[in-house]
Amino acid sequence: MRQNSSDDMMTNSRSHQDGSVAVLEHPGRAADDRDMRSLALLCAGHFSVDMCQGVLPLLLPFLLKRMSLDYTATAFIITTAYITSSIAQPLFGMVKHPLLSRWALPLGVLIACASLAMAGQTHSYPALLACVILSSFGVALYHPEAVSRANSAAGTVNKAKGMSAFALCGSLGFSTGALIFGPILAAQGLSGALYLIIPAIVVPLLLRFMLSHVTSTQGITRAASANVNVVLPMTILIAVIAVRQWAMAGTMTFLPLYFTQYLGERPVVASRMMLALQVGSDVGTIGCGFLGRRLSYKAVAIAGMLAACPFLLLFYRVNGIETALLLFCAGASMALPVLATTMIGQEIMPHNRALAASLTLGFGVGIGGIASGFLGHVADLYGIGTALMLIGIAPLLGAICGLLLPRNKNL
Repeated sequence: MRQNSSDDMMTNSRSHQDGSVAVLEHPGRAADDRDMRSLALLCAGHFSVDMCQGVLPLLLPFLLKRMSLDYTATAFIITTAYITSSIAQPLFGMVKHPLLSRWALPLGVLIACASLAMAGQTHSYPALLACVILSSFGVALYHPEAVSRANSAAGTVNKAKGMSAFALCGSLGFSTGALIFGPILAAQGLSGALYLIIPAIVVPLLLRFMLSHVTSTQGITRAASANVNVVLPMTILIAVIAVRQWAMAGTMTFLPLYFTQYLGERPVVASRMMLALQVGSDVGTIGCGFLGRRLSYKAVAIAGMLAACPFLLLFYRVNGIETALLLFCAGASMALPVLATTMIGQEIMPHNRALAASLTLGFGVGIGGIASGFLGHVADLYGIGTALMLIGIAPLLGAICGLLLPRNKNL
């Protein structure tokens, strides 16, 4: 009979004086369980803050009517959100302070959701922009720390699957904004935005009191990576993200306006088309996690942007179910580069993952969103059809930039 070693006995069981044996939980398994719970909480926060970004475009037709706005002023609401995000996220990514690490997640969700709930109740354009700025500030506060912690939690389980789940929950948040708040806003008007108070209260409490042990991974490999030149590859990556986001932000901004203001459809029709776009985005996020492990994230990003062009150029030339189908495919295609570029950024800057996240999810996305504000002026001068045509061409430019991205064996 084989004699168990003392280490095995200490790990797996403990004998009592009465002869009974208490089986102890394997420490590695317990750590994995804690990481999975932490990842689930981080996903819930990601779902909530990105839901705000999905709800904001649905508010635009109502705000346009209430305040008698033109396309330029309406598009500037989205541009303001992206300006705030592009400036704030890199700053949060660079700041390393225990107080920020402790409070960034709950405060980010609270500010993002509560401020957008108040935005629907404003009656002046300056007050509206102030609420949008605060909401975007909350989104910017949440993302860098959340991505860094999610990377840490997912690393002990399966990084690709874990980060894919984290990205998917953000995409699902966008979709839920269209699925739930579209009918609510159609029925109750702008007062329906007040339901955002619910996640503004519940999710921060969960994050504050149930998420404590997973810390940021930034700084872990700083010594080994400090001399690596990351300026050029990060610049190229940010350009790819910005062009892709220009197309996505422009679509989300003008899609509700196209159906309600240009075609004269009911708001519920616009929300259904937004839902088709966002469900496609969810599918694309899942597909990126699957394809990225088998091909490369660079290839997935380029393929997604190339595929998006024909769908974006055709959806407003057809009607009914064909429009929804093309928007679904456009959403799926434009979602493929999101997780791909995030993972590329994490590998380019492994010494500071929070800063990498803020540059990819914050600065790059923000620059693209700012550029989308230009489309509002184009729509006022040349019509919304011209603006939609420019949106359809944009992903092709992103794919060309993507060819210059580095190819890393870890990607």
